[in-house]
Amino acid sequence: MLGMGGKGRQAGRLRRRGNRQARRTTGRRFCELTELPTELRDDTGDPVATRHGVAECIGRRAAAEWEQLFAGEDICFGRVRSVCEALTDPHFVQRGIFTQEGLCLAP
Repeated sequence: MLGMGGKGRQAGRLRRRGNRQARRTTGRRFCELTELPTELRDDTGDPVATRHGVAECIGRRAAAEWEQLFAGEDICFGRVRSVCEALTDPHFVQRGIFTQEGLCLAP
């Protein structure tokens, strides 16, 4: 950045490096929790095999079990819900998402 003697660029590099480290840590934790086989944990070699492995691991448990397992973890996770579940989800109800004029879908 101009006027900062390069300090702004350095801060950006440090932020990106920190973000990469955070993603690696999160990825490792996800692999541990899902019990993804070790040979599939690095998807640079065969991303399709890793995707299939993750799908197989996720399919071994019910959605409610995953929600409970991932609760409190720094893992981006969200269950795909039905329309009825979404309409009554506390997150959406509290914000009035489905009660705006013209969108009154709540039961």
